[in-house]
Amino acid sequence: MDKKEALKLVQESGHELVYLPDEFKKDKEIVLEAVKTYGRALEYADDSLKKDKEIVLTAVKQSGYVLQQADDSLKKDREIVLEAVKTYGCALEYADDSLKKDKEIVLEAVKQNGGALKHADKKLQDDKEIVTTKTKLNIKKFKKLEQEAFNNTDESGYYMDEFDYCLGNLAEDLCSAGEKEWARKIYKVVEEKLGSQIDSEIYLNLAEDVATYLGDKEWARKIYKEAEGIVDGEALADSIIENLGDKEWAKKVQES
Repeated sequence: MDKKEALKLVQESGHELVYLPDEFKKDKEIVLEAVKTYGRALEYADDSLKKDKEIVLTAVKQSGYVLQQADDSLKKDREIVLEAVKTYGCALEYADDSLKKDKEIVLEAVKQNGGALKHADKKLQDDKEIVTTKTKLNIKKFKKLEQEAFNNTDESGYYMDEFDYCLGNLAEDLCSAGEKEWARKIYKVVEEKLGSQIDSEIYLNLAEDVATYLGDKEWARKIYKEAEGIVDGEALADSIIENLGDKEWAKKVQES
C-alpha cells in the first residue's frame, strides 16, 4: 500500500487509521485527514503526532473525548481545551488543573454537559453563574423527563415517581443558585402530582423543602394537612415538629 491509497482510505473513514502500517501513523498528512472525519483516530496516531497542535485541535473539534489522548503539553493549551469541552463537556476531566480554574472553559463544559461541573476547580463549583447555567440546562432535560413520565405508567396506572424526586432536587439546586421564584414553580409541579400518582413520602420531602429552601411555612402547612391520613403518623409528626415547630398539631397527628 502506498501513501495515496492510505490517504484515500482515511478520507473515507478516519477509523481506517487503526489498520494502517505504523509508518502511516507517523505521517502528519494522513493522520490529519483521519481525525477530520473521525476525531478518535488520534488514539491510533504515533505519539509524536499527539504533540502536534494542528492535529489535536482538529481531533477535539470532532470529539472532545480524545483530549485524554493528547500530549500533556497540549492539555494546558487553552484553545484546545476550550474546543474539546464544546463537543464533550466532561473532557474537562483531562485538562490541566490550571484550566479547571478558567471560568469561560468551565461554563462551556457545563453548557455541553452539566455533569462536567464535578471536574472543575472547587471554587467554581460554587460559582452562582455556573450553577445557574447548569440548572437551566437541567430544566430542559427534566421537561423531557416530565413528558415521558406521563406516558410511563405501571399496570395499576400509577405514574412512576422518579420524575418527581428529580424535580425536587432540581428545585433545591435553583434555590441554592438564588432562583427561588423559579424553584417555586418547580415545587408547584410536584405538588400538582401529589396523591395516588406518587409515593406518599414525597409529601414530606416537598413540605420540608418548601419550608427549608423557600421559607414558606404556610405552604408547607397546607401540604402537611393534605398528607394527614396518607403518610405514616409518626413520620408526619416528626416532620411537622422539625419544620414548623408545631408540637400541639404534631401530637394530634400522632394520636389520630
